[in-house]
Amino acid sequence: MLVLTRKCEEKITIGKNKEIVITILKVKGENVSVGIKAPENYPIWRNELINNEEAPQEIANNANENTVMHENERAIAPVA
Repeated sequence: MLVLTRKCEEKITIGKNKEIVITILKVKGENVSVGIKAPENYPIWRNELINNEEAPQEIANNANENTVMHENERAIAPVA
């Protein structure tokens, strides 16, 4: 496992073609908001949903106005 230290607005780029970008959006206490920019053919899951057969529907049902999305990005989880 590679362990990196990042500050707010700093990014980590993954992949040969730099197709995945992880951005630290906000740090508040022990909570960290992370933005993930990836091609749509890369499934991205929160670990607690991996074994949940209803995960895709649950994510769609729970999207709300607190979900942050930017152009050419897709929302992964609400930002508190």
